[in-house]
Amino acid sequence: MQRVCLVILTIVLAVSFSSETEGFPSFKKALSKKYANMKISCNACHVKAKPKSDRNEFGKLFHKQFKDKKLTENFKKLTGDEKKQYEKDVMIVEFNKALEKIKKMKKKDTDKTYDELIKAGEIPEIKEKPVETDQ
Repeated sequence: MQRVCLVILTIVLAVSFSSETEGFPSFKKALSKKYANMKISCNACHVKAKPKSDRNEFGKLFHKQFKDKKLTENFKKLTGDEKKQYEKDVMIVEFNKALEKIKKMKKKDTDKTYDELIKAGEIPEIKEKPVETDQ
């Protein structure tokens, strides 16, 4: 009985953590580079305490741009330096293209573009960095 429960638990966990496009720290870094004055959390796109396949409204916009490109699938096939190079040459390039499209889009319930919302700190988990003072 314990063995059966262990197998079922393993299957449930495997299914829970698989997704078409996962979260990538490099995407967060690319967004942080474009908005250097903003503090950006992974939860800008993903739902806190949920699998990375659970995305919020902002994350769904990116996923929509990526869904037919098989970025994660291709990434997982690679190893070592090939993986790093693919991430740099393909994934970050695609992320930046998607960001440029999304920045121009207007959020449904407002007349502001996502670029304006990001800069104003109106996207959850993207906030202006506090100003550091010397004391």
